[in-house]
Amino acid sequence: MAKRKFRLLAGCHSEGTDQDGKPITFRKGDVFESDYNLDKMFNSVGAIKFEALDGVQFKSALEDMSDEELAAEVVRRQEAKAGNQPTSTEYQEEDSLDSMTVRELKNFAEQEEIDLGNASTKENIIRVIRSSQNA
Repeated sequence: MAKRKFRLLAGCHSEGTDQDGKPITFRKGDVFESDYNLDKMFNSVGAIKFEALDGVQFKSALEDMSDEELAAEVVRRQEAKAGNQPTSTEYQEEDSLDSMTVRELKNFAEQEEIDLGNASTKENIIRVIRSSQNA
């Protein structure tokens, strides 16, 4: 897979290790190369964390929807805001946390400056992350 070039727009991101085996952490504004499709992994509608600098830009899932699907999504989002129901971005966040390994969750928590306390299992780490995001 070819490396892609990104600019970090928000927060922190850890990827890879240096020659001493320590994680490499990037901060807001840093430009770096990655083997991963970070815009697909982390960006969502209304929450863009990475800017692709290689000409390949994040494509919103809304662009692929039919008119009927788009109308239904708009209504669902309006209802979610009115009733405090989770938006699709929050659903994607939950799905992405569930698909991460313990190590990835710990890196994510570090990037977002979330104190995990004594949480060590995947379930407990996810619980701490979600509770800090809802606070």
